[in-house]
Amino acid sequence: MDLTGPQREKLVEALTKAFPRPAELEQFTLHKLDFPLMENIKEAGVRTMVHELLKYASSQNWLVQLLRQARRVNPGNAELLTLEQDLMPLFSTSQLQQLEALVQDSQLNRARLVQLAHQSVPPGWRPFPEFATDQAAAPLTLFSRLIDSLSSAHRQTDGSHPLLKFIAQLASTLSGTDASGTALAGTLRDWLLQNASGMTVPVPGAAPRRLRGLHLFVKCDSGLRPSVGPEDPVSVTAWLWSIGMDRKPVSEIPELILECTECPLSKVPERLTQIRKSARVLALLEEAGQQMSVEVCLRQNLLSMAVDSWRITVGRTPISLGFKHPVVVRSFERLYLRDSEDFRDILGEWQSKWDQLKMLPGTPAASPLQWIGPEDTGESLVEKLMQPHVLCVVIPRSCEQEVLERSIDAGAPAMLWLRQDGVTLEEAKRCLEPLVSGTLTELPTRVHTARQKTGEEGKLAKHLTLLWDDYDRQPPDVLPFIAPSRS
Repeated sequence: MDLTGPQREKLVEALTKAFPRPAELEQFTLHKLDFPLMENIKEAGVRTMVHELLKYASSQNWLVQLLRQARRVNPGNAELLTLEQDLMPLFSTSQLQQLEALVQDSQLNRARLVQLAHQSVPPGWRPFPEFATDQAAAPLTLFSRLIDSLSSAHRQTDGSHPLLKFIAQLASTLSGTDASGTALAGTLRDWLLQNASGMTVPVPGAAPRRLRGLHLFVKCDSGLRPSVGPEDPVSVTAWLWSIGMDRKPVSEIPELILECTECPLSKVPERLTQIRKSARVLALLEEAGQQMSVEVCLRQNLLSMAVDSWRITVGRTPISLGFKHPVVVRSFERLYLRDSEDFRDILGEWQSKWDQLKMLPGTPAASPLQWIGPEDTGESLVEKLMQPHVLCVVIPRSCEQEVLERSIDAGAPAMLWLRQDGVTLEEAKRCLEPLVSGTLTELPTRVHTARQKTGEEGKLAKHLTLLWDDYDRQPPDVLPFIAPSRS
């Protein structure tokens, strides 16, 4: 919620009148907003305290909570009531208090509340204030904060409203749990009908699938160290693309799911588990029918690391990441060192080959595959890889750094290799040939299916690495290459 200048002044006047003494305002912010005022502000007088409070509330996206809580504490304050009616006309604080009274004796699951709230908001919704979903908050406090935030949204173009969706989904969740849950679900439905005010009342039920899938991009920067051990630190950042049913990203800018954090390389799987179990990702997974692929961006010396074998936890059960989700690796250097002398001249070839791969017919004139044998080295290797029709490099053994480097320089968007030596060429081809047959765009899906096979049939597939460098999907911290100006 954003305020105009006159609205801000009215709110300052209303809050100054509602909390005329510094101690009252301090107690309000501390106990209702979990925000301790800075010591130097307390000495400046109520009006200055209110100005600073509004400035901070605006920066933290909790003006709505500030106004709603002030109304709860001062129900008779006419100025606050007028502001509420002006800024949030669809739902009054008294209507929200009715909701709170309905659920106060029920056993609410806090994780489920956050998940349902995320499922109810429209695309592009500004995230909930950090304190609103504080894990230390009691479920009823969390419920109050969520409905405060949701109530400030506008009516949607289809006549629905996020708050109504949230309550409908909560009713659906409670229905059939036990006698009290079913009774509460009915009461919540009654509240929906009484307070819809002409808006569309959702029919509680299964949430409609709005997304075709998700793409999780995990950037692991290990720096310039020539070798990286399990306990060496890496910087991890993660973004999430939501893909609509039209196969296009819902937003050009992916959602930041994990801010840059440093941890030992061995702890990255734990970070992935935390990401999967976060309320936001759980909500999106439900909308996407649990379909999510994972891209791990690594420096060249780590591209053969068995990231698909990383152990994540689903519920309480450890399982390999590559069994649960399609997993590919991506070249850190080609993405993030693109403006360096080593990489600036290969971007065009990478883009061109990716465009070819996307449009590839079932049986192209020239094979897009290039198998690389032990005899392919030096000039012979370069000439094979630099062919404009070579889109996928296949190595039926472990991949040498020379092959990786030359393939990346040649702009190859896809590479598939075994991480296991001691395998005969016949055994390797028996595993790899079915994967690279058919439409190349489906290669990640076929590799994932192979990794899920059990017994001897899936034995080698658990030692596969697939590099899949989608030129069109680049994280927002990649700086666009700017050609040097002419002297």
